[in-house]
Amino acid sequence: MKKRIIYLSVLMAAAFSCAEENGGVNLSKEQKNGNVQFSDVESSALLRNGIDIELESNISKVMDVDQELDEVFEGYRIGDIFVDKEELADMVEEYKASKNPSSSTPSTELYVRTNDNRIELPRTGRRTIVIAAMVNTNRALDQQQIEALEAAVDDINALGLEAVRLRFERRTARQHNTSNNKNSTVFFIRDARNTRNFRDGEFALSSFSKNGNPGSRVFLAPQVTGLNTPGVILKGIMLHEIGHAFGLVHSDFDTRSSCGLNSTDGARRRGIEHVPGTSTDTNNTSSVMAACATDIGMFELTNQDRVGFRRIFQRSSF
Repeated sequence: MKKRIIYLSVLMAAAFSCAEENGGVNLSKEQKNGNVQFSDVESSALLRNGIDIELESNISKVMDVDQELDEVFEGYRIGDIFVDKEELADMVEEYKASKNPSSSTPSTELYVRTNDNRIELPRTGRRTIVIAAMVNTNRALDQQQIEALEAAVDDINALGLEAVRLRFERRTARQHNTSNNKNSTVFFIRDARNTRNFRDGEFALSSFSKNGNPGSRVFLAPQVTGLNTPGVILKGIMLHEIGHAFGLVHSDFDTRSSCGLNSTDGARRRGIEHVPGTSTDTNNTSSVMAACATDIGMFELTNQDRVGFRRIFQRSSF
């Protein structure tokens, strides 16, 4: 499992969201903070991946069975990050290997191995990543959301990425379940079942990028619709969530000042890596990747975003 957090201040990471998250998890089944305990090795493995549970008060265990997509989501929500049980087990194994001198895995203590979280790129040509909108179900995106998502894809493709090309598609759950390119698909779904799946102010939840592939799911909050959200704001939300699915963390992760706060989020200085050519300011709000970008009028890609998206999809290492 090669996933680590990379930061570009517009940054790059193992998984986040202003709205980050877990696939439509049913929060009514959560075990609240006091009932979640991690072992010392699990805590160390999470920290190695840039997640410091000592600094995060909002921790819960989540489980949801999504019959429509024939999937089970089980794991932990740590602030704005969702780590499923399999991912945590992989993190623990990597952490143990890093402390074993006989292991082929380089010892890096708590620090990231360069480029581990980047999406796998072909040696030549461009990898196609599908950005798909769910249609024809009660969890389908509405027309305005679909148009905003397609516009976001167009904006990113216009950057002329070296090794990746995005393709927009409309998909039913059945089409997605039978597709042969799930590992290269980010599937946008409207979570219409339960508003409790989202905390106040959250627009969406995005899953981890992992194993060289983009995050597989983005769940839009039910209150974020074309009826009550202008198209330009919807596009900003889509750009933000695509960034998370590709590994970008909040550009102001140290303070979340775009939300009017002064507290760090799930991205920690350990386990994150600067994307060359972008600002090293970890309180940078000039980005669609700011924690509350739409609150401060960041609806379009800034120069920082353009540099960041281009750089993470170049073949050269950082």
